[in-house]
Amino acid sequence: MKTYFALLSCILFSLALQAQNSMVGDGFGGRLWYKPYNYTVGSYSAYTICGEDKQLYAWGANNFGQLGNGSFISVEKPTQVSNMSHVKYYSTGYVMGAIKDDGTGWVWGLGLSNLNCTLPVKVLDDVLFVDAGVYNSAFVKNDGTVWSVGENSTGEFGNGQNYNSFTWIPHKMLNINNAVRTAQGYYSTTVLLKNGSMWVAGMYNGNKYTTPVKIDINAFIVDIKATANGNLALDSAGHLWHWNHMTIPQPVSGIDHVVAISGCNDGSHFFILTENHECYAYKGNNMGQCGLPSNVDISKPVKVADDVNDIMAGETFSYIIKSDGQLYATGYSNGGSIWLNQTNIKRTEFTPIDPTLPAINLCGTSNTGEYGTILPPVPIVDTPIVFFPNAFSPNADTRNDVFKPICADPAKVEVFDLKIFNRYGNLLFHSTSLDKAWDGGQNDLSTYFYYCRYKPYGKRFQEVKGDVILVK
Repeated sequence: MKTYFALLSCILFSLALQAQNSMVGDGFGGRLWYKPYNYTVGSYSAYTICGEDKQLYAWGANNFGQLGNGSFISVEKPTQVSNMSHVKYYSTGYVMGAIKDDGTGWVWGLGLSNLNCTLPVKVLDDVLFVDAGVYNSAFVKNDGTVWSVGENSTGEFGNGQNYNSFTWIPHKMLNINNAVRTAQGYYSTTVLLKNGSMWVAGMYNGNKYTTPVKIDINAFIVDIKATANGNLALDSAGHLWHWNHMTIPQPVSGIDHVVAISGCNDGSHFFILTENHECYAYKGNNMGQCGLPSNVDISKPVKVADDVNDIMAGETFSYIIKSDGQLYATGYSNGGSIWLNQTNIKRTEFTPIDPTLPAINLCGTSNTGEYGTILPPVPIVDTPIVFFPNAFSPNADTRNDVFKPICADPAKVEVFDLKIFNRYGNLLFHSTSLDKAWDGGQNDLSTYFYYCRYKPYGKRFQEVKGDVILVK
């Protein structure tokens, strides 16, 4: 049984890590200490947000107009994406997607279409989340509905139709109103709901569904990712589930205690991050994008790096960030360098990006080299003020008998909403007060999942989620 002091130490350790990272999205997307850094890789290109105006930068190949610079010309150095300042969240693929601070949703890319799409175009308002794919992107609005742009050749829009024509006009998925995430596969759109369940439109288990159907799985899912060849889901207990368009989800053996997953369409591999900062690779490695020789078979997760804080699995290359903030790359870019220099090379091992070839500083706060030095990412949300322990023991010994939030100054919290679920996704406890505690009820010794959404006065909503262990 964990003591109060052990719980407090865990909380303080979590706080220290949160201070280093920037939280994006809506609170789903990982477990425990994980918070994503402000870098992302895509199809032959890479991206970051920087500066007080939160400008989106891109570098690498541009054969589909994915750099958003009004051309199909690749670049070797970070270049501003046109009209992409005040960016809150973004996702990478052939059809790029982004969300601005005002909640508007934007798209660009997929130059194979007959549209001039090398510059961002606004398509939606009131947007919460976006995931980019090969031929389409899907947005989740704040009301929990899902809207897609691009092509709908296998029914992945979930609007009751399928067609090959390309459109920037958003189409609404039928019968979905509680979504928090999507994952764009080559043949499908998978949707994650707030209750931890998954639904899919398009190809699934060998069938085509033009309206979404539920994926039967006995787990509370907290994140989903998709590549061209398959899908990966992370549940609240740190276990993984994998499937492709011809199969149903199956547990991934040989790995657990997972805190984050990464994958990209049109990629073929996943990166997996564990509680002890180990990075594992899974599936495709034809270009050395997993940090291993390109002839290595990765039918089961294989550890490829230690001391890792963030993972970014692209198409033919990948980035990782280690605990000292150093950015590493492996693989190859199909035109345009992903190495932040003038040399487009292929590597099959993680190689630190050398800030002298030339040095890069997107924020402009250093005079070292032509661009300065690589800096840690700029946080793009407010500092959290509500935290939770990771265990409690309702045994009437007056120590840790209840599970409740920890907040140094409750007067600063304007809105508070806490929900606790069991591993089947059933709601066990709901509170809108910081003072209300959960005593565990008649529930068994087990691990439970909590999701909290709160709003400090004068600031934006924030989300906290994680696991809590009931012990006696």
